[in-house]
Amino acid sequence: FLAHYEAHPAVHTELLPGAMEALAAARPAKVGVVTNKGRSVSLAVLAALGLDAHVDVLVAGGDGPLKPHPAPVLRAAAQLGATPARVWMVGDGLQDIAAGRAAGAVTVGIPGPFHGEAALEGAQATAVLASLADLPRLLSAARAPAP
Repeated sequence: FLAHYEAHPAVHTELLPGAMEALAAARPAKVGVVTNKGRSVSLAVLAALGLDAHVDVLVAGGDGPLKPHPAPVLRAAAQLGATPARVWMVGDGLQDIAAGRAAGAVTVGIPGPFHGEAALEGAQATAVLASLADLPRLLSAARAPAP
């Protein structure tokens, strides 16, 4: 299975609408990916989707406990040189929100194929956006100086 997945990493995997715009808006901040997929498959997926050049840190399955445990988020924060409170955990899964919350990160839920808006709100995400395309606006508002 893994050999097939690595050879065909993006056959059933696609970017959520607005993903590339969100990555561009995140800069100059560093970007990390925290996933429960194994490292070799994750690297293949990132390359196939053209994301590898946009990702500074990858914490993958096999690197330690899996989400919803906070350890992978804390590990990514450390590798990014950030305190957990400065990290934004953006995800479409309940495990993403749970891991981010437990780590002390800002959590942003994006409805996707597995969990909708109500489920992400029920998981107590800091914010739930209608689409990943809305993330640049939220990032811009967070960076704006207080009046």
